[in-house]
Amino acid sequence: MHGKRGGLVIQHQRYHGHQCPRTFVDLTSGLDDHHRVTERLKIYVADQVLSRPFAAVATEVGLDEKTVRTVFRTAVETWDQKRNIVTATVLGIDEVVLGKPRCVLTNVQAQTLLEFCRIALMKGCLRISNTFLRRAASSG
Repeated sequence: MHGKRGGLVIQHQRYHGHQCPRTFVDLTSGLDDHHRVTERLKIYVADQVLSRPFAAVATEVGLDEKTVRTVFRTAVETWDQKRNIVTATVLGIDEVVLGKPRCVLTNVQAQTLLEFCRIALMKGCLRISNTFLRRAASSG
C-alpha cells in the first residue's frame, strides 16, 4: 500500500476425495486461480506494464517477471475479445495541411477517423490504402 510491498496470508480448507486421489482447495473470492495473485493486483500489473518495463513492475509488486508477462498476456487476450473492429467498406483518403501535410484515412459510411498520419508516415498510409483497395477490388 502506498508503494510498499504487502502480502496476504490465506488459510483455506483442503479436501481429499475418497473416490478420487486428488486434493481440492476451497475457492477464495478475489484471487486468480492461475497466477496466485488478487484480481486487483492483476488489474494494477496490466495497467503499469503499458508504460513501464516488465522487470520494473515485477520488482515493485514482488512477482516473478514471467508471472508479470503472463498476467499481461491474459489481460491483452481479454481486451482483444472485448474489442470491436469495424472494417471500412468505403475508405476516404484525404490530405490536410496543419503546418505540415498529413494523410487522413476515414470510414466514410460511419463518418469516423481511422488514421491520421504524419508526412513521414504518409507513404506507409498510401501503401496501406493501396493494399486495401487491391483486396477490395479482388473480392468484389
